[in-house]
Amino acid sequence: MHGLKNRDIGVIAFDLDGTLLRDDKSISERTGKALTTAAVSGRIIVPVTGRPLTGVPEEILSIPGIRYVISSNGAVTTDVYEGKTLREALIDTADAVSIIGEARRLGCVYTVFCQGDGYSDQKTLKRIKDHYCASPLLGYILKTRKAADDIAKVLEMSGGAENIWIMAKDASQRDELCRIISSSGRLRTVRASDRELEAGDALADKGLALRDLCGMLGLDCKAALSFGDSDNDRGLADVSGIFAAVANAAGDMTRMADLITASNNDDGPAQVIERLLEDPDGSLLCK
Repeated sequence: MHGLKNRDIGVIAFDLDGTLLRDDKSISERTGKALTTAAVSGRIIVPVTGRPLTGVPEEILSIPGIRYVISSNGAVTTDVYEGKTLREALIDTADAVSIIGEARRLGCVYTVFCQGDGYSDQKTLKRIKDHYCASPLLGYILKTRKAADDIAKVLEMSGGAENIWIMAKDASQRDELCRIISSSGRLRTVRASDRELEAGDALADKGLALRDLCGMLGLDCKAALSFGDSDNDRGLADVSGIFAAVANAAGDMTRMADLITASNNDDGPAQVIERLLEDPDGSLLCK
């Protein structure tokens, strides 16, 4: 919808890590103000993240007007005002147990996300904490990870997994795991880094979740502006009227983008939102 006028954009959706959040995992005052102003203007503001719901920073959830959150790479959509799950696409328990078994066999680090929290066995959890001990992500890790030696039981009680995160030994092992997990057709994978992958149900996709949320709200997803930086944001690029990649995004994402803004450390999304609000009769895509 390259003829989309700024006034017609009714939804603003954004990835968190690498996109809206700075590298130190904070949100700038400028970005918070832009989102608040956009919400006051009547836009629906939606965080769309690979994190589970418990990992969404309070600084994001406390922004006035943020009611809906799409988490775990599109596996769960939540109305946080009512504490209600609107959409769910979970990995079947048997498939999740199989994936964990393969990760263990290969000596990989893993976390299984169920009902907003992440679970690993005690030994694996210690490896994860040690790996992130000097990272800005440590606070997020400590908040969202729990020890559970009987993860199969957790999965049974939860009805399945939202997402499974695995850190392989190298890119080759990561790619092999992606091939194995995706081979059934019931599951999908995204490559989060050179070593990391995330597995989810075939319908656990950020774009599909955003499309369905817009449908529930009686809105056209093609009137959505979305922001992203990496492989798990492809769905947003597919369904949104305008997809904006931050300057630090992966090369594939910048090629898919309708426009490229400044980096996550330089308030890239805020700059686009400010342009949107300042010129309602214009178009973000006009040169």
